[in-house]
Amino acid sequence: MAGARSLCAWAVFLASCAPVLGDFTIGSSQDEATDGAVDAPTRSSVDASDSAPGRHPVDATVFEDAGLSESGRVDSDSGKVGLEAGIGEETGQTTPDGETPVDAIGCLAPELACSGACADLESNANDCGGCGHVCPPTLAHSHPTCVTGACSFDCDSGYTLCSGACVDLTSDQGNCGGCGGPFVCAGVLTCQKGSCACPPGSPTLCNGQCVNLQNDGSNCLRCGHSCLGGACSGGACQPVTLVSGLSGVANNLAVDATNIYWTVDSNATIEGTLMKAPLAGGSPVTLAMLSGGQAEFSGIALNTGNIYWTVFSLPAAVMKASVGGGTPVTLATDVAGQYAGLAVDATSAYWTNEVNPGSVMKVPIVGGTTTAVASGQGYPNAIVVDGVNAYWTIGDSYPAAFTPGAIVKAPLAGGTPATLASVGFPWAIAVDKANVYWTDNSDAGVVAKVPLAGGATVTLATGQAYPASIALDGANAYWTNYKGGAVMRVPLGGGAPVVVAQASAPWAIAVDGTSVYWTEVGSSSIVRIAK
Repeated sequence: MAGARSLCAWAVFLASCAPVLGDFTIGSSQDEATDGAVDAPTRSSVDASDSAPGRHPVDATVFEDAGLSESGRVDSDSGKVGLEAGIGEETGQTTPDGETPVDAIGCLAPELACSGACADLESNANDCGGCGHVCPPTLAHSHPTCVTGACSFDCDSGYTLCSGACVDLTSDQGNCGGCGGPFVCAGVLTCQKGSCACPPGSPTLCNGQCVNLQNDGSNCLRCGHSCLGGACSGGACQPVTLVSGLSGVANNLAVDATNIYWTVDSNATIEGTLMKAPLAGGSPVTLAMLSGGQAEFSGIALNTGNIYWTVFSLPAAVMKASVGGGTPVTLATDVAGQYAGLAVDATSAYWTNEVNPGSVMKVPIVGGTTTAVASGQGYPNAIVVDGVNAYWTIGDSYPAAFTPGAIVKAPLAGGTPATLASVGFPWAIAVDKANVYWTDNSDAGVVAKVPLAGGATVTLATGQAYPASIALDGANAYWTNYKGGAVMRVPLGGGAPVVVAQASAPWAIAVDGTSVYWTEVGSSSIVRIAK
């Protein structure tokens, strides 16, 4: 606002324009100006405390310093003063120095007089576009505003406009850190400090769900690691029983993509049986039974939709049947034989015959002539093949009567056997592309390996309590400690043995891409644990 000197100069200007200003006169008395009229309030009588928000009292010094009288600016119908009465709106007058337009009651443009106070009708939310036009509340967490004379709103501090709502981006579920779309916290996620996060009790996000990796059976220790029906405790999957109530000792075990297969030997009350059950759970199904004086299944193997097995004696036999069931087919038989281990590849079935002098035999899987891979082998037992050679253990069922055993190989087409390693009492055997692995049931309780081409024996574990069956999965060797009551593993390249699970006299073992399976003599069951 201009100073007193400018206003004095402006007063001289106003005096010269008295005809234009109508009832405003220079130096006239209130009685002269309001004869017969209602008394008008003076500018000095309007206090800031009486003004509406956004208004302020007019500056009476604009008139007083100029010697102007306001009393004549009263509208006879409304009793309003100055621009409130619609008088003097088009004066177009400014302060004498040309700085700012001034209305007839002293409000500086762009403000106008509203109920005796000055208000900006362009920006004042309580006089938006007109005196007394109050902009109403619009949204939660917002406040009304006036923009170029039209009501609008702004979100309160700390809030952002998203899809027509004022939201707090640090805590809003649908707008967490940004508006909508990828910023929606779905499912059980909550918005925490502008990021979608899981609650403390389930702190890890796995596939859009909040989980606790220490106890979630579908995400045990890591996202997507399912315990396949078993519990998760302390970040480790726990065993789950697939089959219970077996009627005898399950000596052999095999697994494919859909089923688990096992044998139960004959005893005083039952005939021995070959059975299967779905991995997903379900009732066991009998595929074959021993007959007559036959007492023991000595080996089983799977290949291309068929299951193969050996019967130890009376008579010894190599058999096969469809995994879907059907009449068993005899591939080889020997009344005097003692057929032990069994292995199968795409063309032939291979087995060991323990009857002295001991031999390794083969027969086409479609049936045909039986031929020898090796003879004069003493007491050959477990056997595996790799498409080039057969590998087997030489030992005796009775260690007290046995001289040191061996790991031996020979070409599948036949040829001179070669000893790869001397072993105290070899029991089970496995093979991969680089090595042959075995368990040694001697007092040392050893799990070891030797290169396929021969070389130094490498001990993977020692001090094991009667290690029995062994299986491989490309990363680890797994075995059962029958007397130790544990299922174990060790990296194929060596390392510290690890307890996979405690078990009740575990015996046969098998593995696939997701799980380890074993039979328990103590609980008469078949058990699985996710890797």
